[in-house]
Amino acid sequence: MDAAVRFITRSSCDLCGAKKKEALLAVNFCDPAIFDFLESYYQGRIAKSVLTGAQYELVKCTVCGFIWQTQILNDPGMAKLYGDWISSEDSLKKKQGASLSLYAGYAREVKAIPHLLGRKYPFDVKVVDYGMGWGRWCLTAKSFGLNVVGVDLSDERIRLGRQNGIEVVRDATELTPATVDFINAEQVFEHVPHPRKTLETLLESLTPGGVIRISVPNGRRIEARVRNPAWKAAKDAAHPLEHINIFTNRSLKQLGRRVGMKVIGHPFLLSGRRGLRSYIRGILGKYYQECLGTCLYFRKAG
Repeated sequence: MDAAVRFITRSSCDLCGAKKKEALLAVNFCDPAIFDFLESYYQGRIAKSVLTGAQYELVKCTVCGFIWQTQILNDPGMAKLYGDWISSEDSLKKKQGASLSLYAGYAREVKAIPHLLGRKYPFDVKVVDYGMGWGRWCLTAKSFGLNVVGVDLSDERIRLGRQNGIEVVRDATELTPATVDFINAEQVFEHVPHPRKTLETLLESLTPGGVIRISVPNGRRIEARVRNPAWKAAKDAAHPLEHINIFTNRSLKQLGRRVGMKVIGHPFLLSGRRGLRSYIRGILGKYYQECLGTCLYFRKAG
């Protein structure tokens, strides 16, 4: 194993702090049920020796029900994972080759922001995209006239964002306190070692009455899947190494409430098509997210 890359253990629940937990699954990372998936997904870029001795262990807090991977990569390991093992070239190509529906979805989300905040003009709204990636959501928000800041750790993504005229910072601690009206956190909180601390840091930058949108993979069926004797690792809510926090509707709501935020109604987002079918899909989508989904909106106390 690389001397700098190692696994560390998270022994207590990050949401409620409890140490009482139930083991759902424990498999060595070098076991074929895990390593065959990693070998294929990362195209052979992870040496087996890096994983030797470490376990893919999923546990569930017996107090609040939160599920997490106990053994995770340390900071140098995370940098290796997201900088080398995941191909930046392939990631960018995937985003560049995305269909129009992706950007139409971004536009619907962005258009809802001023209404959520009770603002008439988009230039009165400052938004942050936390974990901005290649900056496509930021560019959409900017095109609608909102004031935009991106947050990302990747040098490549920061460089491209700035080339595209996006203001970018490397860490949420660089954001000025109580100056941000809306934060978008799309597919981020499943990756961070300390989701509650991360949310608390972001909360400091929000203005009173500000809103944060958190979207993560839905893990409500993960327990049943991992209890299946034929289980094998897959690209799902419990993706080994990457999705180290597994959220359900209940645990995501609990995360927000633990830091004093209030869950608010999901905005009504039409698909862009006209007609009754589009309207019904919008209504169903709204109530699915509020009751079962893992894309939720939280408001900071005013």
